[in-house]
Amino acid sequence: MILVRFTGLIHPRAGQWVYDAPIRLSRGDRILVISVQDSAFSVTLQTNDAEDLDRLSEFERADWFNAQWQEASTWIRAALDTLGFHLGAALEVELLNGYVDLPDQPTPRPSWLVWNRLSQSEFSTVEGNRVGPDKITKYLHAAAAVPHVRYALADLRSALLYPDDAAFYAYRAVESIRQCFTDPDDDPQASATKTKTWERLRTTLNVTREELGELAEAAKARRHGAADFLTADDRRKCIRLAREVVARFIDSRPEPQLPTASAEA
Repeated sequence: MILVRFTGLIHPRAGQWVYDAPIRLSRGDRILVISVQDSAFSVTLQTNDAEDLDRLSEFERADWFNAQWQEASTWIRAALDTLGFHLGAALEVELLNGYVDLPDQPTPRPSWLVWNRLSQSEFSTVEGNRVGPDKITKYLHAAAAVPHVRYALADLRSALLYPDDAAFYAYRAVESIRQCFTDPDDDPQASATKTKTWERLRTTLNVTREELGELAEAAKARRHGAADFLTADDRRKCIRLAREVVARFIDSRPEPQLPTASAEA
């Protein structure tokens, strides 16, 4: 048995959000206990995960921990959405720390304090935590110049935050980029225009019809309000494709023309 403990804050903190007693939830062989007090939360996830954590590096252990948080965050957000619904409040969580305990080990030892590395390295475009000015400039200028790029980047953020809806947000990000392939002479109301824009996107960004079709199918249930379950691998596949589409579109744009410094004599 592995116990994973998460602690963090609930925003806006001024609300002093509280649950009168801990909430106990179960999902398969996993048990979660959620406590909320003074705009702070703690979650304990009990799992029988077979991963041999002792053999993992610090980075691999952090990635494993993030995968557990992806699941647990779905339930802490559901708990807060329940509270927020009745109070008319939009509540969000901020993870601060995580601890991993292996209580079944014959030799007791201190729990691990997990390095809170919430950036998901499998999706990173850079090594480490620093993004260079060239990337920032290019992507920010694209977002400022093209509203649909801004919408797509926001949806990709949501795809990382909300595992249950990852495919939905990933597909909507791609749909936003598709809008960028509408020509001035196209009739926005004509069904043929949508077909043309998809063709232009696939050709320009080197994406296949099959890839986009799989993403659309994965997103279909949540787009129409139905319940669906995506495996972690399915979620990663959807997010990777959407990120690739957005990145290829931004990278295909001309370099931003920045003002040059001038000197007066």
